[in-house]
Amino acid sequence: MFETVATAQTLDAAAYEASVNDRRIRLVELQQRLRSEPCPVFIQFAGIKGAGRLQVANTLTHWMDPRWIRVQAFRTRTETEREQPPYYRYWLALAPAGTIGLYFHAWWDTALQKRMAGLLDDDTYNAALGRAERFESALTADGALLFKAWFHLSKENQKKRLADIEDDPFQNWRVDARDWRKVDAYDDYVAAAEIGLRATSTLTAPWHLIEGSDPNHRAATGVDMFADALEAHLDERKAINKKAKKKNSVAAPPKLGKNQKSVLAGLDMSGDVSKDLFADTLKIQEARLAALQAQAREAGVSSVLVFEGWDAAGKGGTIRHLTHGLDLRDYQVVPIAAPTDEERAHHYLWRFWRRLGRAGTITVFDRSWYGRVLVEWIERLIDEHALQRSYGEINEFESQLAENGAVVLKFWLHVTQDEQLKRFKKRAKVAYKQWKLTDEDWRNREQWDAYEAAVHTMVERTSTSVAPWHLIPANSKRYARLRVVDLFIEALERRLESDRRQRD
Repeated sequence: MFETVATAQTLDAAAYEASVNDRRIRLVELQQRLRSEPCPVFIQFAGIKGAGRLQVANTLTHWMDPRWIRVQAFRTRTETEREQPPYYRYWLALAPAGTIGLYFHAWWDTALQKRMAGLLDDDTYNAALGRAERFESALTADGALLFKAWFHLSKENQKKRLADIEDDPFQNWRVDARDWRKVDAYDDYVAAAEIGLRATSTLTAPWHLIEGSDPNHRAATGVDMFADALEAHLDERKAINKKAKKKNSVAAPPKLGKNQKSVLAGLDMSGDVSKDLFADTLKIQEARLAALQAQAREAGVSSVLVFEGWDAAGKGGTIRHLTHGLDLRDYQVVPIAAPTDEERAHHYLWRFWRRLGRAGTITVFDRSWYGRVLVEWIERLIDEHALQRSYGEINEFESQLAENGAVVLKFWLHVTQDEQLKRFKKRAKVAYKQWKLTDEDWRNREQWDAYEAAVHTMVERTSTSVAPWHLIPANSKRYARLRVVDLFIEALERRLESDRRQRD
């Protein structure tokens, strides 16, 4: 794979200097075009130590407007980052649409370094590469340009480059004994890198190989490759947007198949609990949950709870009862509404990653990322391709939470149409509840069948062993509230018991 960049390549200094002005103008013009036709742009730098990736990054930042460039080097994880899934910090560092993000030691490079440190065997290395490829696919499918540059040196040229840096009093701090040990492991490093490059070089995010021994050659080649990729991507996005507007390309409305019953249709809605039994049981539940959460806090076990359901199904009240007996410092409730301008400038999952709580805490989402496959589908805000890939992206997100040790539970609160109508009318009569009833609630009610079909598909595609859906009959608010708390207690007990067995 590296044969094409194994031989040192040079560019005459005079020829390079003569072309600098044209290259700078091209980059600036493309950056301005990116501002007017915004999409995210991510550049991942990787390669052999001493091959000049930092110098090329400096060239890009110096030649373009730095206000629209974000640079991020992922070094040792902070305490907060260690409490979260490994990809947490990558999601939070994503540059918004219209800007360019430059990344060093990023998701792919981290897997390679762990492989070289002996922390990953063949299977876990391949799994890490697969996760990197899925992450990149989610970004590019959302319209981002992902430009990946590998800067290469032969073993002999790397030795020469490191020696030159050591002899430079202004740069010798950049080389230490670890770098020379990497030279000794050069062949193993290149072999592992080749496996990784092949596994993650895709049609939408290919790797670009740049020979780095000559500063003029690597700068000209790196700039030209990036400019070509950015120009092609902007042209492609313009054509796609134009085509989408002309065809009004959106996903077909949700609809169940002929003679198909939804997963909600089979729920037994007759469950109820007396007022006295509810009060007595809830008091016991609150004490159990508070004790379990105290254990979870000490053990660093996080919980992520998702609440979805029909308007007036009782999500807010259920959340209040669930958290009533907990320490305020141990949980956060995240209400989700329409995305802000900042959130719309990122991948739709970005705003949920950044709201995750610290280790040992509970994060409750009052509505969630499932708006992607519910509201956005029903309101015809999403095309078929985006809809279908969203199920996989959501499963990947939740699996990372679970792999990191979080308890992930998802609740759909279900009421019948008659019960919802009763609650709407009651809200209209109670002064302090009138604000809850909006024109949108009535409009959503008119699309009941579409929502039911969308929920059926959502459960079918995203209820997994690590993040199951629980369909809660909620015609009786008391029954629903006790059921939700019971399920959370059971899940937390299982997780804490599993931890105890592993320790023993």
